[in-house]
Amino acid sequence: MDATASPMPSLALSPPELFTLASLMGGEMLLGIPDPFPGWLTEEIVEAMEAARQKMVERGLLSLQSDGQIMIDAIAAALIWPIVTPQAVFSLTGGVPDQPSQQIRFYHHSPLTVAVELYSEQWHVYPLPDRTSLSEQIRNRWQLREQQGTDAQAFSLPEDALQAALQGLPSEEEVCRSLQEAGVPPAAARAAARTFITLRQNGALVAIRRRGELWQTEGLGILEGENGLWLLRSLTRRGHPWVEFTPCPASEIMDEVDALLDRFLPLEEG
Repeated sequence: MDATASPMPSLALSPPELFTLASLMGGEMLLGIPDPFPGWLTEEIVEAMEAARQKMVERGLLSLQSDGQIMIDAIAAALIWPIVTPQAVFSLTGGVPDQPSQQIRFYHHSPLTVAVELYSEQWHVYPLPDRTSLSEQIRNRWQLREQQGTDAQAFSLPEDALQAALQGLPSEEEVCRSLQEAGVPPAAARAAARTFITLRQNGALVAIRRRGELWQTEGLGILEGENGLWLLRSLTRRGHPWVEFTPCPASEIMDEVDALLDRFLPLEEG
């Protein structure tokens, strides 16, 4: 967690506490936050939410008024508001071989952006000082410094062909052959196969924003092997999902990230 230079304290909430706090603020569905009560009976949910409310009263996050109304601590309400009513959401994942994938989400409602991540069975919510800090969070979590792009040409292939090429822990030669059979040029197939076999990290950034009653989505991904970095994008051809691979140095990947943030954040934040 990186809450340095934060003007407000962070929150640590159990899943039932976060859900209960958001419900008190009118949140019916939290984008990207799993339901803490899947398959529970209504009576069980009511009981769990009441227990969560009591714990938050004890922590000073809630207070019960003499007329029975529940008051929410002002700082807690400010931190939860972007999660309940987001103008934009950014979901960032990253992983390295043989370790669990890491995920963090950023919720923006002007003028505030908050980071939300789950660890030690608690949701940690903390504010980001500014637009630049959001970009830096992404750079740091993807460990983008001065890595170079892979020495290869760009290519694209069907998503199902890519998945088939990587099934069953294949050898580098098998990956290369499968990629070529999917139409990838030989040199590019060799470079991509080398990246997959010597994988150092992979990641994805998905941006979501509300446009009227609909949600607009866009994203990009990265792959890094010992032979450099690739920028990945999803696209659709003839109704089928494809993946585009473009060799790209770390500096240009961050340019793409910043452009994506600019497109999805409100105009005054660009």
